[in-house]
Amino acid sequence: DVTDNSLTPFHFLRFMLTKCFDKWYVWVKFSKQLENAAAHHDHYLKQKFFECFRKNVVQIKLKKEQIRISHKNKEPEPEHEICFVQKEKPLYHFEPVPKIKKTRQIYRKRPLKKSRTSSKFVHLVKQYTEELNMEKKRALEVHKKKFSKWIRSRKGKDVLRKEHKRLQQFLLSPHQIDESIDLMLTSTANIAFAMIDATLSGSGHLSEEFMQHVPCQNNINASNIYQILEKMYGIILEEDTKVLVKLAFAGRENVWNRQTVWEAFVSSYRCNGNQGTPWKIYVHPSDDMLVVHHILDKKKIYQHKINDRNLKKIAHDNILSVQEVNLMKRLMEENVDKVMKKLKTCAALTIQRHFLSKRKGYELKSLTEVT
Repeated sequence: DVTDNSLTPFHFLRFMLTKCFDKWYVWVKFSKQLENAAAHHDHYLKQKFFECFRKNVVQIKLKKEQIRISHKNKEPEPEHEICFVQKEKPLYHFEPVPKIKKTRQIYRKRPLKKSRTSSKFVHLVKQYTEELNMEKKRALEVHKKKFSKWIRSRKGKDVLRKEHKRLQQFLLSPHQIDESIDLMLTSTANIAFAMIDATLSGSGHLSEEFMQHVPCQNNINASNIYQILEKMYGIILEEDTKVLVKLAFAGRENVWNRQTVWEAFVSSYRCNGNQGTPWKIYVHPSDDMLVVHHILDKKKIYQHKINDRNLKKIAHDNILSVQEVNLMKRLMEENVDKVMKKLKTCAALTIQRHFLSKRKGYELKSLTEVT
């Protein structure tokens, strides 16, 4: 008994060791039983797997023989009714292929796969731009009809009066212009990018779309801007605007990058005119006079020739351009989700074809069906 007072420490220690040994022996015995059961189960699974494998091989051989007999008994079709049918592939491929041959085939097919996937993505982007341009044209035509009615209403007249008053204070009272605004009106970068913005809006595009094609590099020059406008939008700038763009980039190629180009657009919207408006305000570099220039019609109104009639027309065009820009931005945001879904489905299908092209039983949908 452990509770006995006559028990020595040695007897107590021996008693505890025997108890621990009994528990350890029971645990070892239980683990050996588990190992034996796992080994029996593994042997049973291997037997089942080999039985299923032999059955599948027999079924494939029978199917091959049936196909061969059916092809032999089939009569040849006439020449005018011959159609090319893809040969059916077996369910599984058991012939061992050496690893060196596989790697060579993969390296040969890799550039072809890259070009094929890239061409699909390019086709989707082109389709998206075409659809967006068509939607823009329809929406702008409808908006112009609605705008002609809205501007005659009471609300439209109030907005027109406020814009007319703002232009009158800015143009006909030059003594109120700050030095910072005067610097913006005289800077060649602001003038050049204001003219680019007007030409883009005239062709139905935004500066945000233009910025998507600007490269992410530090040394951007004037030739990059010309190439983007000509290749992507088919716009060829006039000689005056080309000279201004060259002057803006001259000696500052290391400074210009994607962020500075966007900052130049934003600074031109503050003083040189709203985004999308054809009327741009700047100080002419050669005459040193304030000019209101219609970029599309090539009409220049100097400060001493500005009157109320001109101001009303400029205010009318500014309000229309602001509403058109907001409409185009909304259309772009709505269509971005559609394009992202198309691109995701295209990527998923390319991955699916890559892994399941050699198996039969997977009917892969074409890209046109998904989109």
